[in-house]
Amino acid sequence: MLKLVSIREGLVEIDIPDPEYYTKERGYHDPAWLPVFYNPRAEISRDLGVLLLKAYVDIHGLERINIVEPLSATGIRGIRYAKELDRDCTVYINDLDKRAFKLMTRNMIKNRLEDRIVVSNLDANELLMKLHRDTTIDVVDIDPYGSPVPFLETALLTLKDGGLLMVTATDIAVLYGVYPTTCVRRYQSLSYRTPFSIETALRILIGYISRQAARLDKYLRVVLCYYHQLYLRVCVELYEGASKANEVLSKEIGYIVYCPNCGHRTVFRGYPYTPSPYCKNCKLKAILLGPLWLGELCNEEYCNFMLDSLERIKYRHYKLEKKLLTLLKEENYMPPYYYSVTEIAKTMKTVEPSPSKLRNLLVESGYKATLTHFDSKGIKTIASMHEIVEVLKHGR
Repeated sequence: MLKLVSIREGLVEIDIPDPEYYTKERGYHDPAWLPVFYNPRAEISRDLGVLLLKAYVDIHGLERINIVEPLSATGIRGIRYAKELDRDCTVYINDLDKRAFKLMTRNMIKNRLEDRIVVSNLDANELLMKLHRDTTIDVVDIDPYGSPVPFLETALLTLKDGGLLMVTATDIAVLYGVYPTTCVRRYQSLSYRTPFSIETALRILIGYISRQAARLDKYLRVVLCYYHQLYLRVCVELYEGASKANEVLSKEIGYIVYCPNCGHRTVFRGYPYTPSPYCKNCKLKAILLGPLWLGELCNEEYCNFMLDSLERIKYRHYKLEKKLLTLLKEENYMPPYYYSVTEIAKTMKTVEPSPSKLRNLLVESGYKATLTHFDSKGIKTIASMHEIVEVLKHGR
């Protein structure tokens, strides 16, 4: 018998395993210790998921949609979709764990959503393939604990042409470059620790999804991709078309060569392609990252719609969510990496400059520049490391 407590999130109230009861060490609580997983820190992700769905149905003029979340745990995400989406919908929530199945059923009934939710107790891939055979699926939301890789192919097969795929990854250490061999094995991509590893992690994940879609003669259109509190979130529309898939691979997939000696970054577009692993600036051996996604991380129409909806709804994390969406729009046409003021200070052997001050100095000097949601100490700019150093030398 689970020890439960009730919590409210968005417009729903659900029961979750009592975090205090299942705490193990000195008051520290890890969501993974709960018999049924629930992560309160992912509330922002769930808020943005609701806003994104509202944008999707409005932009595409859909009166009815089918949504599947095959790894539901407590059911909080799918239950919120069913409750907060102002369209006729069927939401399929599922978990292989019998305790999760019983709890999400309880939560569905608690919110009186029996007419909008279908609950099942199946393997995630089994459910996806069953729905692929029997039903048109508009939205698939893969929200695992760890890597989404085991579920991506069935998700890509299940979605309709023009469907919305939403994916979470929490195996940050692998994508970040802490375990480069695992990243090659799991995502077929080179990742090493750099000052902009968080962005590299997200772009490797998008690039992997794009390449897996291309195997099925499909291509993706990014609508919202971001990093927040130790998880990566990728939301893309999926379309059929072999020639367009080829075009996306050649234009939006590529590599970054990073030089740890001088800090120079070079972008190479095209896949498959193996750029020279030497720095164009100082000619020393550099670090090759990729293949990864080099395109945009958000769609401006979606962001504007979500910001408008957010002003009306005002979730409890409204300020953080507004800041995140606003920064994503500002970052959208910048290079696929950022500079950390810590890195810049080490290069100059001086104290760290203020990111806001550095951005202003760069803009005043004629360089496009913006802060970034990836890192509070980060800045995106078209200026090179050498140009940043020169601006700081003359602008302090």
